[in-house]
Amino acid sequence: MSPEAIMSQQQASQPTSASSRMQLPFEATEYVTIKEGRLAIFNSDNYGIWSTDITATLSGAAAWQIVIRQEPEPASAPERRDWQARRNIALRILKSSIPNHFWNTIKEPMKAQDPSGVWDALKVHGRATDKLFVNTMKHQFNKLEFNPTNGSIRDDADVG
Repeated sequence: MSPEAIMSQQQASQPTSASSRMQLPFEATEYVTIKEGRLAIFNSDNYGIWSTDITATLSGAAAWQIVIRQEPEPASAPERRDWQARRNIALRILKSSIPNHFWNTIKEPMKAQDPSGVWDALKVHGRATDKLFVNTMKHQFNKLEFNPTNGSIRDDADVG
């Protein structure tokens, strides 16, 4: 059989459209390619995928420890320059993976050049839209009971 015939046969056995194959949740995630690699673009539904991609990319760029505040800014000038360069890489990686409509979420930490603040803001936003987290919060809320003879709502709600 000729190589052309083999290729034609292989192509015929493959699905011809995206709708004919099973759609997986991660396929809805959009990606951007930067110098450090391919990154998932953050949206309200993909925090888990996005955070995994970003963590790996930041680790590869030796910037993850800065983002999670495990590496404070050094005092000596040469070490500080290296740290600041890696902090700027972290900010660039984070900003590259965030669409413009999330700018208000990260505006203040970006202005302050604080990759930890950017990460924390997106983590809070991602958790707030995570279905498992939201369902857990709803379940805990629905389990609350209020007895007006025993005290106030504040006593039952366990708030400070």
